[in-house]
Amino acid sequence: MVSSFSVRPEQVNVLSDDIATNAKGISQELDDLETQVKNLIDQWDGAAREAYYQAQRDWTNKLQEMNQILGQISQVTSQIAQQYVESDAKSAQRF
Repeated sequence: MVSSFSVRPEQVNVLSDDIATNAKGISQELDDLETQVKNLIDQWDGAAREAYYQAQRDWTNKLQEMNQILGQISQVTSQIAQQYVESDAKSAQRF
């Protein structure tokens, strides 16, 4: 038995855009949070401040990696949509 599925490239492009938009939103939220927390951190000293900054560096690096991956997913998703359009056009030419 042959199964089938259909792809709507416009929906795939919307998904790609949503991924990119959400990745940017995550970055903006983190920037806003960092600004708010900075006032508190400036009041700390010693080990507490250093522990926070180390943790912040660690999660910032991980979030940057995540955003890079989300950017790649968005880009590849867009490419997939384009490939479906091209494949559909080639299939239509066969008739």
